[in-house]
Amino acid sequence: MANVIDICNIALSHLGQRPNVTSISPPEGSVEAEYCATYWPLARDAALGEFDWGFATRVSRMNKVISTVSGYEYMYALPSNCIRVSSVIPEDSLEEQEYEITDYDGGRYVISNQDDARIKYVYRLEDPVGYPPAFTDALTWLMASHLSMPVTRDIKLKKASMEMYEMLIQKAKVISANQSHKNDNKAGWIEARS
Repeated sequence: MANVIDICNIALSHLGQRPNVTSISPPEGSVEAEYCATYWPLARDAALGEFDWGFATRVSRMNKVISTVSGYEYMYALPSNCIRVSSVIPEDSLEEQEYEITDYDGGRYVISNQDDARIKYVYRLEDPVGYPPAFTDALTWLMASHLSMPVTRDIKLKKASMEMYEMLIQKAKVISANQSHKNDNKAGWIEARS
């Protein structure tokens, strides 16, 4: 499994650059390492936010902050590592509830009419060793897209890198989606026997 340095060096090699980054936290002194340190969190969070990745999705209770706000009965603090909310569900069910994301007093919150709500969300998985290979492959191309202008000043490389990312992230989504199965309806022959 690839680590952050591997991903940065692969991205640089996608751009035809010598992969020579040894550290981005702190950056080891090269210009490429500085750029990698700048763009890594942006690329990671953007790719994670694209889909309900099985490897980066959680369901957890939320902390109620205040009641009755903007036409909703409850306000809940979002987890600090939340990149994207997938759904709000009651404690005793999987039925998705209506909700909105709002900014309030410097923080991000979920507002909903659901008491004792749980949240299904994509979280910031910082260690890429936990990423599946198809996701990592796509992420190297998104990093290459971010690095292309500061490193090469070549808009064609930026465009080509983004096209590769878009193609590979779709493949990664399909693979991730095929990792689970929801049986919402029984087959007709099973219903007939019930």
